[in-house]
Amino acid sequence: MLTIPCVLQRAVARLGFRRLATVVAALALIIARQVNAQPGVLTKDLAAVADSVLCDPVPNFYSRSGPLTAPFVYGVEEGETRESAAFWCVRRADRSYLLVIARLSQPTLTFRWWNPPAGLSVVDVRDVQLNEFRLLDDPRTIGPVHLVAESRAIRDEYGGAYTLFVQWNGKWYYRLFD
Repeated sequence: MLTIPCVLQRAVARLGFRRLATVVAALALIIARQVNAQPGVLTKDLAAVADSVLCDPVPNFYSRSGPLTAPFVYGVEEGETRESAAFWCVRRADRSYLLVIARLSQPTLTFRWWNPPAGLSVVDVRDVQLNEFRLLDDPRTIGPVHLVAESRAIRDEYGGAYTLFVQWNGKWYYRLFD
């Protein structure tokens, strides 16, 4: 029977210390990624989209107390419910939050976000004053003086505070509510 030190000695002798260290580090990353993944946080198709934009599900998303909806929602745009979706994830490169808007017929959109993500839902809004919103791509830019009579919006909500994300004229805008 081989003991752990004996197995390590043989591995070092066979691969060399640097190669063995690289293999061990790669295995540790793979294992850590599997441990941090939260099964069920994203659906299978949204997890594939997340992987394509190099992000992972938000770690410990459901560890907060109180009611919390899912970190994803389908039916963001008019039409077939499964053709569009939005979800939260974290970028692998820098662990920043991303709001991802996925549409079957168009490229996937990603927007960096600084607040901890909350549960998402789709709501219908009326009489939206865009000059009370900020451009999602550039938060320093206030929306145009324009009234959107009716629109679908993505609502990010937790504990009574929420954010509305509204699309107008091909651009996404947001507004924080306390």
